[in-house]
Amino acid sequence: MNIDKIKQILFNYRIVFIVALLFPLLNYNISVVNDWKKKEVKFRLFKRVADSLIKYGVDSYSVFSLVNDKRTHYNERFARINISPQVNLDFSEVYSQQTIKIIQKFIENNFEILIKAETTFGVPKEIISIILWVETKFGKVLGKNHIPSVLFSMATSTETSILAQSVDTINNRNWKTDTLYEVTLQRAKKKEEFAIKELLALFEIQKKGFFEIRDLYGSYSGAFGLPQFLPSSYLQYGFDGNKDGKIDLFNLEDAIFSIGNFLKKNGFIPNDTNSYYTSLFKYNRSRQYVQAILWAYNELIRKKAK
Repeated sequence: MNIDKIKQILFNYRIVFIVALLFPLLNYNISVVNDWKKKEVKFRLFKRVADSLIKYGVDSYSVFSLVNDKRTHYNERFARINISPQVNLDFSEVYSQQTIKIIQKFIENNFEILIKAETTFGVPKEIISIILWVETKFGKVLGKNHIPSVLFSMATSTETSILAQSVDTINNRNWKTDTLYEVTLQRAKKKEEFAIKELLALFEIQKKGFFEIRDLYGSYSGAFGLPQFLPSSYLQYGFDGNKDGKIDLFNLEDAIFSIGNFLKKNGFIPNDTNSYYTSLFKYNRSRQYVQAILWAYNELIRKKAK
């Protein structure tokens, strides 16, 4: 084989290699392991989400890399979350003397860290501890949902099939309204806006190099870590409590300080009970949640005063 022929072969190989590198940037060939049907669904639904993220300034390579990751998948359940009116959440487990004892023990075992956070932010160690127990049982229940998949799926909430099933759900629960479809559509639009906002925050986390977002798992609502922060809350309120140069919400000290930081920045004022309610409601927009936290707090203070 002559030299010119060899050069031509090498040149052709270089072209193939370059095309292979650029291929993800040229199309939405979204993959799901060994399942072409799921691949097609994921391709169709996430393409619109990917376009939106790129329009908002996320670089296309980052978007395609995350979507093409084999762990990133579509789940209809995530798309339908919070579109239909929610039933009252159950926090009955909080109203238990056994729960109070568990929280008391946690405070005893982590007293030094909790006092530091209380001194820094003015948020009682009892409230921080109760939140950690309610959210994840002090890290025992963190959630097993792939956060990028949760948020990408949520961002498809206005898809026709999702809306139709959501309307059916509302009908089946007898939540009647004269403008059922329009009400459902508006709720779905809000859910999509929420998901896009959190995806943008997720990519900002990746850009800053805080941690690898592909490896992130948490709740079905997109929250993660011991305090169950959303990506946007991580960026706004995450706090390096142990001063190791990074904010890790799976680290207890960082989680404790981050909760204190969140409540203080959302209006928590020591000894101002009205501020307790408003700041806790911003942490979780559920009246039942806030009532449960405050009941447990008052119970802990009552027992401490004995």
